[in-house]
Amino acid sequence: MTLFVYIMDHDTGNQPSCDDGALTLDGCMIMTRRKAVDGDTVIGLGGSKHRRQRGDWCIIHVMRDVAKAHLSLHSVDCAYWGSNAPILPPELNFLREAFYNANGMLCGRGHRREFSEEQQGAVNTWFDKQEKGCQGQPFGIKGTSAFCDPCA
Repeated sequence: MTLFVYIMDHDTGNQPSCDDGALTLDGCMIMTRRKAVDGDTVIGLGGSKHRRQRGDWCIIHVMRDVAKAHLSLHSVDCAYWGSNAPILPPELNFLREAFYNANGMLCGRGHRREFSEEQQGAVNTWFDKQEKGCQGQPFGIKGTSAFCDPCA
């Protein structure tokens, strides 16, 4: 299993999307969609807009045990939090640190996938404790609940 992590620039509820019990990523992160294979995990972290609103790094979605169909990634073992995104817990700070260079500058383009088995295990342990499915509205859409069906 490979763990892919990327920073989401915006969150309008379209990508990733919840539909028919699965979280689907099929319109953004083309390199992640090309490289991922069945069984991988994909995590979307909140970008600078999310960090300003939430006050810290947060996790927008997790797609575990993805299934790949052409350039789409689907997962039924998923959670989408959107504007209810949990703050990145201390035991997962390595996800944030992966986006900083040796000089301490944030380099957020693309995905990161160089994580140890221990780090992947820490993600799984944390995710196993989380409620699955659609848990919040997208950051970019206020006052609507029609953007997705439950993922679980």
